[in-house]
Amino acid sequence: MPAREIIPMRAGVDSCAPPAAETPATPETTLETLSALSAQGWPLFPCHTVNGAGCSCHDPGCSRVGKHPRTEHGLLDATTDASQLRFWNQRFPGCNWAVRTGPESNLIVVDADPGSESTTASWDQEHGTAWRETLSAMTPRGGLHLLFQHPALGPGMKVKTSNNDVAPGIDIRGAGGYAIIAPSRGQACDYRWVDPSVPIAAAPDWLLEKIVVADSPAKT
Repeated sequence: MPAREIIPMRAGVDSCAPPAAETPATPETTLETLSALSAQGWPLFPCHTVNGAGCSCHDPGCSRVGKHPRTEHGLLDATTDASQLRFWNQRFPGCNWAVRTGPESNLIVVDADPGSESTTASWDQEHGTAWRETLSAMTPRGGLHLLFQHPALGPGMKVKTSNNDVAPGIDIRGAGGYAIIAPSRGQACDYRWVDPSVPIAAAPDWLLEKIVVADSPAKT
């Protein structure tokens, strides 16, 4: 497969401009998307969305606008059950949606925020650009979500969910994490798939070396 040029990970008008043929999501098309993703084994749950200049939670000081759960137990409520997803879609029209990451979905998300360019460039130089050839989505701030298959891990190991721990501008969503998915709304623009036909690739070994850690025992 020839290497694909990645979309620049920076905020701006171009990164927010949807394809000309793209139409706004409706409750019906959203349900179709949810059904297709849940059929692939993605546990999903609803989140708050952008409401004008703020969040649909109506907290003027909200620091997680459009990114925090609408359900009581958050990611623990994530499900692939079609009837439950249909109920939430009706109860929270226009809400954002998230997928639970980790072994529950067999997904890892590498969130490359604006400002991560030096990190991703160094990874390209050291490992080549083939690691980028996986299902990915543009984020409202001009970053990129890269999705990878969760590996089979031995007892006591996990993919650690973290912010900026792996490298500057890089967040990881693995065990105990979640990621907002298209067609959810952001403050600048919407989340959107770069090319939804691209398959989810296996995470490269060098990346796993950075994000797989020993699972600390729960405190009692």
